[in-house]
Amino acid sequence: MTTPFPAFRVSPLVLIAGGLALACWPVFRWWLARMTDGSDDPLGVAALATAGYFLWQRRREIQISPYGVWMALGLVLTQGVLPLPPLVRGACLVTALAGALALPKRQAGIVALLFLSLPVVASLQYFAGYPLRLITAEFSRTLLGLLGLDAERTGTLLQWRDHTVGVDAACSGVKMLWTTLFTAAALAARDGLGGKRTVLLLGLGLGLVVLLNGVRSSILFFPEAHLVNWPEWTHEGIGVGLFVMAAASLAALASRMGQGITRPVIPPPLPLPRPMVHAWGSAVVLSALLAIGHRSPDLPERSQAPVEWPSWFEGERLRPVPFCEAEARFAAGFPGQMNVFRSTSNRTVIFRRLFRASRELHSSADCLQASGYTMHPVPAWKDDEGRLWGRYEASGPGPVRRVRELITDGHGLTFQDPSSWFWPALLGQSTGPWTAITVME
Repeated sequence: MTTPFPAFRVSPLVLIAGGLALACWPVFRWWLARMTDGSDDPLGVAALATAGYFLWQRRREIQISPYGVWMALGLVLTQGVLPLPPLVRGACLVTALAGALALPKRQAGIVALLFLSLPVVASLQYFAGYPLRLITAEFSRTLLGLLGLDAERTGTLLQWRDHTVGVDAACSGVKMLWTTLFTAAALAARDGLGGKRTVLLLGLGLGLVVLLNGVRSSILFFPEAHLVNWPEWTHEGIGVGLFVMAAASLAALASRMGQGITRPVIPPPLPLPRPMVHAWGSAVVLSALLAIGHRSPDLPERSQAPVEWPSWFEGERLRPVPFCEAEARFAAGFPGQMNVFRSTSNRTVIFRRLFRASRELHSSADCLQASGYTMHPVPAWKDDEGRLWGRYEASGPGPVRRVRELITDGHGLTFQDPSSWFWPALLGQSTGPWTAITVME
C-alpha cells in the first residue's frame, strides 16, 4: 500500500514575505549601502532587528488580509513601474507588508519600527533640521527671558551682550527625535497597541523631544556664554539625562494604554485563493524584471554659464588641482559646477556653484563620512567679515583635519550648512546663484 505524496502548499506568510523581497530587491541593496557607507546613521539596523523580534514573538497573532494583499500587489506594481526615489520605494515596501499582514490593527508599533528602519536620519537632518533648530532657538530665547537673560534671536543664533551662541546642526535634536520615536514604537509593539494609540504615543514623543531639546539648549547656553564653567562631558550628559526622562514618561504612558488589551491566538492563515496567488506571482516577477532596467532619475540640468572661480582666498593664492576619485564621483552627480583648489598654506578649498535649490547640495560632513571619516561638530566660527561658518573635526583615513563650510547667495546672505540654506532658497527668501565653500585645514 502506497501513501500519496501530499500536495505542496506554500505558506501565505512565506509567499508574501518572499514575494516582497524579490520584487523590491533594489530597496534592500540600497538599504544595505546606506547602512554601511557612512552616508546615513546605521540606526535603522536596530529598528529592523527590533521589528523582526516582535514579528516573531507575535507570529501567532498575525492575520492575512485579502484586501491588504491586493493593496500590496498594487504597491508592488507601482514601485516597479515608476522610477521612484529609493526612500519612497522603501516606504511602499513597508506599507505593502503592513497591509498584507494586517499589522496596523493590533501591531502598529511594528509598522512604525519598519518605517524607522529606513535610512531617514540624513533626510530628517536635511529637511527638518533647520526648522527644529528655529523652534529650539525660539524656545530657548523665551525660557532664558523668564530666567532674566534678555537674549535676542537672529535665525538660529542667540545674542546676549557680547556673546553669540548658535543652535547648530548637532543641536537640532534629530537624533534624539529618532531615538525617542524608536522607543515609543518599541513600547507600542511590546504592549500590542493599535493604530490610534500608537500614533498618540508617537505624537507625544515628538512633543517631548521639542520640549526637552529646548530645555537642553537653554541649559547649555550658560556654559557656551561663559556664564558657568562645566566639564566637557556635561554637554552629552544633559542630553542623555533628558532622553531618559522622556523614555521613562513614554514607558509609563504605554503601560497605561496597554492595560486591558488581550492578545487572541488566531488560527493559522488559510491558503490564498489561486487567482490571488497567480496575480501576486506575476506582479512580483514583473516588478523584479522592471527593476533591472530602472535608471536613476534625471539630474537637474547644469547651467552652462561660465563660472569665474576666485584666484585668491583669505589672502592666499589658489591653484586648481585635479579631482580625486571621490570628488570626481561627486561632481558627476552634482547639479551645478564645482572646482577644487590648493592654497599657499596647503589648505584644500572646494567651491560649488548652484543655480537653483536642490537636495543634491550635501554637507561636506556627509561626503567625508561616506569616505570613511568620523565627524565631530565644533562651535561655529566667525571670520573677519562677520560671517559665521559651520565647523567639524574629521578623523579617519587621513590626518585629523578641521573642516568648515559656508554657503553664500547672490546678495550676500550666508548659511552655515545646507539644511539652513535649503528652505530659504526653496521659498525664494534667498536668491542664487549660491556658492558653497568648504575649507579643509
